[in-house]
Amino acid sequence: MSYMQQLTEVAPSDRNELRLMEMQLKNGQLDEVDVLLSRVLSGQPGREEIHRFINELIDRRKFDAALHVIQTMIPKDADDWELKLKEILMLIVLRDNGTVEQSMINQKIEEFINLDLPDKSYSIGRLKQIELEKKMWAQQGLQGVYEDSTVFDRLQNVRQNANLFDQLVKSWQQRQTQLSGGSIRYLSGLNGYAQTFGAVSHNFTHYFGSYGNARIMAIQYLYHREGTEGQKRLLEKWDEKWKAKSGDFQAIWNRLCLLQMQNNQDAVLEFAASHLNRPEIEFARVCIQRFGEMSPMQGM
Repeated sequence: MSYMQQLTEVAPSDRNELRLMEMQLKNGQLDEVDVLLSRVLSGQPGREEIHRFINELIDRRKFDAALHVIQTMIPKDADDWELKLKEILMLIVLRDNGTVEQSMINQKIEEFINLDLPDKSYSIGRLKQIELEKKMWAQQGLQGVYEDSTVFDRLQNVRQNANLFDQLVKSWQQRQTQLSGGSIRYLSGLNGYAQTFGAVSHNFTHYFGSYGNARIMAIQYLYHREGTEGQKRLLEKWDEKWKAKSGDFQAIWNRLCLLQMQNNQDAVLEFAASHLNRPEIEFARVCIQRFGEMSPMQGM
């Protein structure tokens, strides 16, 4: 810690100040953080550095501070969808504290799902993970075999996490932080989830690996807060929008996710099977998975 303080004084930079701030947070030394924060935000911190600091604030349940940093940085990077999603999640935290109305959250989500960004706009964590996976495959002489699984994860996340936003927020709210030998241990225990479930960096690598993945989860959040007629209008709106993009794989896959959102497994299978002539292997994976679930040997 003393070395980092000296380094920040001798070689002041946004990066060094952020690293010092992270170390102070991890060691519970928060008395100087506000001063450092104002200094960092007045400069030009890198995208990865500022997200790492926001994640640290959330992991330590400093939700107000995290929201302050997020809302300060959003105007500086209009295309950073991760900032906008983290803002939504922090507003859900404040809703549970009684300081934010659900209508404001819904408005932010509507703005988020209508961003003019490609579905394959990856999160910082997922992009780094892809590069690591490619290197591992290349080391085994399988450069041409590697396939990015991010889009397939989109369907699996819809299937397995009907209320992901609220689940994440609850895990962050209930987490206890214990300092032991300068390290932080996270104890979530929410509904039996693994300790990594609520970790912000994990969420934005796995559940929100791309804007397309995050958007479909945001639509699902709205879907489960609507009545029958509202759900129907929501799905019809997005199905028509994506149906108009004939031949676009991401749009077709999103329509499949909408069917999964309704938990209509027969419709999911029929839709996937109707696209088996496409070059993407994901449709075949869906069919194989569904046939496996239908097999009489399942569970034996």
